[in-house]
Amino acid sequence: MKYVLAALAASFGVANAGVIDFETAPSSFTSLTQDGATLTAENGITIAVVDFGPNGTQSALQNEPRAAYRLTFASLVSGTVSVDMGDLGQDEDVMNLELYSATDVLIDFDMQTLGAGVEAMLTLTATGMDIAYARIFSTGDFPDTYFLDNISFPDARATVPVPAAAPLFAAALAGAGALRRKAKKSA
Repeated sequence: MKYVLAALAASFGVANAGVIDFETAPSSFTSLTQDGATLTAENGITIAVVDFGPNGTQSALQNEPRAAYRLTFASLVSGTVSVDMGDLGQDEDVMNLELYSATDVLIDFDMQTLGAGVEAMLTLTATGMDIAYARIFSTGDFPDTYFLDNISFPDARATVPVPAAAPLFAAALAGAGALRRKAKKSA
């Protein structure tokens, strides 16, 4: 009985997280698709992957004035999106992560400031339901150069709706097992 319940629970598990970390990405690209999400630059430029980011690993480098990244999901997702953003510290940067619905309504956002003279990465996080895409960008006096890495998001390929009868079926199996144990104790 416990094996049946374990198998049932596993089949209705939580969706896996998708990740883009740039360690296996090509050195440059205009579009990168992983785990049901596609990363592009909104102005269509080529995105460079470099090995001198503030976190010491390969990172995507945005070096175009006022350019934003767009992470578009293959299907609507619900959950948390996070990204590490950083700079080499020449100026103050305001890092932004915004989540949008399919009708371009802002769902949630995170905005953090990285001060001048600070060479670091910050983790921005936003959460929402029915997310169609995320925008990742920097604002400030000199928003030209910034790095991003470790983009984490709900895997758009793994979103499988649970049939309405599944929780009822699981409860019935658990109840049957409890009755069986009770009957064995009484005998």
